[in-house]
Amino acid sequence: MKISYVLAVVAALVVGPARSAPSPFNQPELTDQAALYLSASCQKDLLEKVGRPMLAAGQRSVLGNSAPASASTVQAMGLAPVASAQLFYMANDSISRTLHEQIAGRMMRYDPKQAPRIQSLMLSGAIWRDYDALLNRLGYSGRNVADVLTSYYIGSWEIVNQSVVTPDRWRAVRNQVARSLSRSPEIMLMSDIEKQRSSETLGIVTAVTNANRQSLTIQGDQIGLLALQSAVYESLMAQGVDLKRLFITARGFTQR
Repeated sequence: MKISYVLAVVAALVVGPARSAPSPFNQPELTDQAALYLSASCQKDLLEKVGRPMLAAGQRSVLGNSAPASASTVQAMGLAPVASAQLFYMANDSISRTLHEQIAGRMMRYDPKQAPRIQSLMLSGAIWRDYDALLNRLGYSGRNVADVLTSYYIGSWEIVNQSVVTPDRWRAVRNQVARSLSRSPEIMLMSDIEKQRSSETLGIVTAVTNANRQSLTIQGDQIGLLALQSAVYESLMAQGVDLKRLFITARGFTQR
């Protein structure tokens, strides 16, 4: 494929085929979603809903750090390593509706002029539904915490480093993240509701940010792209992840 795996996901959410590389998917027209912009402050606010447990586990997965609890500590807590099936969660529609209302409220505080558009996209569930559908079509799932974290970190890395990631490297990062999460005390202790809230919030942040990137790229808006790169970089730095010091190999994320 000539197009990056994550870029293909982004393009399918927002635009027709990129001029420089054909997409393997039938793409819809540009949507209102691409016009939304999440500032660093707004991203920080939304990531609070993702929660520290999920972000701490994600940070370790991309930096290659060990969990704070040793194997003996985890065993003493009565916890077993997370099976692959436990990275999935059972979704609850009422949880989604309430969560999307809360996210819309937070987004509108930072961008009141976009309130009608935010309400339309968020309260209809369109952003999350499209994001989940795209991951499903590509062999992944919005109901798997490893898949969601992978799309978040790779999408952010691509924006900050102005680069693209191939499907095989995408899979390598996903496997790296899944292995790390399988030993994560935070993930072991999370309920389905907690996994759903964290995953849907992170998926929405990922979808909106990458839709914005794709739109700005097609428009040739370099100033807008620089602002987006800065916002994403600041957001990840606040989590202890310096995306400029990471590169992606056949083993996943590696520190420079």
